[in-house]
Amino acid sequence: YDFIGGTHGSYAFTELSPGYDSLFATLKILEMLSRQGRRVSEIATTFETFYFKEVQVACASVYKGLMMRRFLEDSIGKDASHVDGVKIWTSEKNWVLMVPDQTGEYLRLYVQAESAKEGEKILGGYQKKIAQWIRDEEAKNG
Repeated sequence: YDFIGGTHGSYAFTELSPGYDSLFATLKILEMLSRQGRRVSEIATTFETFYFKEVQVACASVYKGLMMRRFLEDSIGKDASHVDGVKIWTSEKNWVLMVPDQTGEYLRLYVQAESAKEGEKILGGYQKKIAQWIRDEEAKNG
């Protein structure tokens, strides 16, 4: 085999199997396109487009741990990952990732969706949840 691809977007060329090199992979793809007489612009239009946005949501440092816990609770029963923060899939292709900023007084929300309408709906929903969770905690603490 000259090229191996995985279902999650990973790939490798067997000539370089001990390590991954994006520049090498790019050149091999261009080489394969050239041998087929195709242009990058021809295949670029076949890729699915998607919505992606990153926003910063104000959050005092004292509430960051609480936000992590609330996101973890919100992810129960949903397809989720807890590797780089809390990532929750709302459908097969749509997700939100919350990562507390290490130095600033805010959370980073990353949203990917099939359309801007869906992405803005997911983003708005989680911004409202965060605001409510913070209000609830402030009310509890006086």
